[in-house]
Amino acid sequence: MVGLKRDVIYDLDASFAGSFDGNVGSRTSATIVSGWNHIGQDNRCLQSTQPSLWDNAYMCDQNVIMRRVAFANLLIQQNFKSQFIKVSQIPDIQSTVGDSLLSTQFTTVGTQWMGKEANPEYNMAYGLPFIAGNIYQIWWGSGIDFAHLSLFTSRMFTASDPGIIFVFNFTTGR
Repeated sequence: MVGLKRDVIYDLDASFAGSFDGNVGSRTSATIVSGWNHIGQDNRCLQSTQPSLWDNAYMCDQNVIMRRVAFANLLIQQNFKSQFIKVSQIPDIQSTVGDSLLSTQFTTVGTQWMGKEANPEYNMAYGLPFIAGNIYQIWWGSGIDFAHLSLFTSRMFTASDPGIIFVFNFTTGR
């Protein structure tokens, strides 16, 4: 599956775990996410022992709560059409990602067209999986700012899930 729906597989019976990392019987369940560098920054999510066979996926242990969030309705929209969203996990809200960050230390995703049937706010959206309870820095391009932004969460989010904190760039002069 491509786009917003290709990213998270919940392996409830651990049938993929043995093939993924060779630890047959080591997990009762797991979450597999395809190639998202910001997920790989969490020490509870390990890359496959054979990355090329698993599309650079990560497998997270059964204690990780993964939820999808879409960023949409960015104004001024024409500023974002050719921009990529960039995401990196950070340890606290005071931290920032420096200019020297390697491309393997953050995720870069282009916008995804949702089609004319979708909610107009979703026509141009960036959708990614996130680990509940973590803090992520979000930026576009070289740090452009937005005038308005809508966040849409997965329907799987529940009131008992830990929150996800997003830290955005702020540009005083556009």
